[in-house]
Amino acid sequence: EIALFEERLKSAKLDKIDHIILLGEWGIGKTSLLKYFKKLSQQKGYPTMLCPIGRFTQRDRTADGINLLLEELDRSFAFDKENTPNKKVAGSKQPQTLLTNKLLSLYRALGANPVVILLDDVQNFSKISEVIDIIRLVLSRDEVIQNTKYLFVLSSTPEGWQSFIDRHNPVGRFFRTKLTLSKLTQKELDAIIKKTLLNTGVQFSDEIVKNIYEYTKGHPYELQLLSSNLYEAQIEQRVNTPAQWEKALSDTLRDLGKDYFDSLYLQITEREKPILEVMSEANSPCDIKEIKDLIWSNIRRYKGYPLRDIGSFVYRLEDKAIVRKVSRGKYEIFDRMFSEYFIRQR
Repeated sequence: EIALFEERLKSAKLDKIDHIILLGEWGIGKTSLLKYFKKLSQQKGYPTMLCPIGRFTQRDRTADGINLLLEELDRSFAFDKENTPNKKVAGSKQPQTLLTNKLLSLYRALGANPVVILLDDVQNFSKISEVIDIIRLVLSRDEVIQNTKYLFVLSSTPEGWQSFIDRHNPVGRFFRTKLTLSKLTQKELDAIIKKTLLNTGVQFSDEIVKNIYEYTKGHPYELQLLSSNLYEAQIEQRVNTPAQWEKALSDTLRDLGKDYFDSLYLQITEREKPILEVMSEANSPCDIKEIKDLIWSNIRRYKGYPLRDIGSFVYRLEDKAIVRKVSRGKYEIFDRMFSEYFIRQR
């Protein structure tokens, strides 16, 4: 990923601009990688902005998203006086026009080659998805292409990015360079744990390391939290008992709840919870018929449950990114740790 970014920087300097989309699940390391990209770019002398995108709602307008970019550009490059202070998107000036003017004036003021713009978590523009298309349109304009050298790097969840492509097909063709951050393999996870524990005197048993992979599936942030809590649970420099595992797992789920899982759980309706219950207990991908059969086999527990609506409930959970579709029409809960968290909330 770093080598490809450096290659794109060199290309941008030589007038070949190839914008990048960085894809990955929550906590996979997108923000950390963008911060490193910023450091690399600045070390090479290129003006660089890293802008985190907060969540927008249906009450927000496309103009609000463009205003965020304009304000961040002014803040990050304070010596661009030509268009500062920046006017809000209003009146007859369209968001596309204002962003075009800002990029042109900023580049003239900076006098640098190239300028790097890093936008983190652009899936948060989903309610005002036109913002991404406006960025594409502005960067496609002849006056911007001929008079500037901007390299944009966007980060998004895969589901969020797919929704932009579905609504604005040209976006996918414009951000052609795709970097996808994946989870660690079991071999990589084992190596990281061993390397981190080297010279500490602390040892994790093979069973504990196996459990770490089984529950985190190599998710970097979950690995970091769980392993840190296990380290804190050491007794005489060893981590090897079920009691140590259970305490560390409980502490990790509490931390993940605060970070992310609590907000997801609040989105789940009472009708959707039985579906997640049987999927968690099955602990393997299920199709809609299998989910229906699992609920029917526990019909006393789910008395009065509308079996005919299970498909609709599953699709709603998919829209919320709580379950995801895998091969041949089967569904699974998006994260093993969330499945464990959900079970403990019931």
